[in-house]
Amino acid sequence: MQNKSRLVKALELTVFSFIILVIVQTVLEDLSVLLTWEAAARKILVITGFIFDLFFTIEFLVRLYYAIAERRVRRYIFRERGWIDFLASVPLLMFNSGPALLSLFTGGALFILFSDVLNVLKVLKAVRIARILRLLRVLKIFKNIKYTESTMAQRHIARITSLAISVIVLVLFGFSTLSGVITVPGLETRYAREQDSVVRLADMLYGSAAERDSLQETLNQTDSGLLKITAADNAVIYSRYPESRLASSYMQQDFIVKTNAQKTLYFEFDNKPVQQDLAMQDLLMLCIIIVIMGCFLFIYSPHFALTVTDPVHVMEQGMRHKEYNLEVRIPQRYADDDIFQLAESYNARYLPLKDRELFQQTAEFSELNLDDVEL
Repeated sequence: MQNKSRLVKALELTVFSFIILVIVQTVLEDLSVLLTWEAAARKILVITGFIFDLFFTIEFLVRLYYAIAERRVRRYIFRERGWIDFLASVPLLMFNSGPALLSLFTGGALFILFSDVLNVLKVLKAVRIARILRLLRVLKIFKNIKYTESTMAQRHIARITSLAISVIVLVLFGFSTLSGVITVPGLETRYAREQDSVVRLADMLYGSAAERDSLQETLNQTDSGLLKITAADNAVIYSRYPESRLASSYMQQDFIVKTNAQKTLYFEFDNKPVQQDLAMQDLLMLCIIIVIMGCFLFIYSPHFALTVTDPVHVMEQGMRHKEYNLEVRIPQRYADDDIFQLAESYNARYLPLKDRELFQQTAEFSELNLDDVEL
């Protein structure tokens, strides 16, 4: 039994360590986009992200298996926050790190395949959006923070924090998903229009023998983010940068691939500005969550203790122990609260009654008879 307890503690410590590491990895992944790190370093982050998501998916499946075996699925999903384990693992593996790793090893063939069937990156946008769900892992850290001795306070603060952060994350996730299905004017829309115009221009110039010689110079002068044009036979028609620079600085998710109407030309556009915008949103979201947790821990938690748990603790001790006769301190500004109305009755009625009863019991033991006195 003791060995089992040690094993459970070791596993919980491992999970806790992985939560810390995955948050660090998420921050580094966003920073790598904002600071335009080399592709080699970012590929390592993609691989580690996949490993973390795979680990947490296995953790969720193991916990779910034991919950089913012990017939406590409802308790695990809701009371033990198994829904966080699910949202912060399975969707990420399926829609974020899994496709990212697959595209890393297929050299972008998966992206081109999708672009032939569906609108280029409305499907792939979900890959990036799903990373928002990883921020829910912060709540698992919050659960391990022992910020008060009161079980009620811990449960209450943990629940309200989970609710606040979950609502923010899920609303943002829902809005981002909806904007991926419905065209919303913004940075991506503006870039998409510019890219479509460049595709039409390049297609026209390439199709004209008279203008073909000036294609390279014309496209170099455009500020569209066009990086490369490839023919259907993989012949490179245009490249803004040398191939070595493209290979060292760009990953597959840094490109948006479009084709002309005849499907004879493939256009690769720089998608880094959009990726940087999303990375900034992710970091802002993480900062908001950390600030919310800090407010609940260091501002609301002491307030809850002052107005709920401390009065209850004093009254509970007074009812449990005969010698405990401290009064509940009632702040003037909260005197109308229900808990302090009860505390007022406790101070004014219960404690005097308790003192009187204790005095009577003491008096009975201290009474002396003349027969007890030796002359």
